[in-house]
Amino acid sequence: MLYCDAIRGLIIHGGRDNKNKNAFNDVNIYNLEHNEWIGVLVSGSGFEQRYGHVSFLDGSKFVVFGGVNYHNFVSTKKIDFLELD
Repeated sequence: MLYCDAIRGLIIHGGRDNKNKNAFNDVNIYNLEHNEWIGVLVSGSGFEQRYGHVSFLDGSKFVVFGGVNYHNFVSTKKIDFLELD
């Protein structure tokens, strides 16, 4: 979860479901001004599903690094980016 001042909200990526042993790769934004959730459609190759990762904003880029996908660790050589418009 990451606070994004430019959109006045929280960006959430991934997570896990302990019951079914699934990791998620979805991206959602909680808009603080309008008190609503916004699902983000990611085009291209998308993010690898994961939890326990690190994310941060670099300008308008949402960067995701590391984590686990329930089967193994996500390669530290793989860094995912999402350009926020």
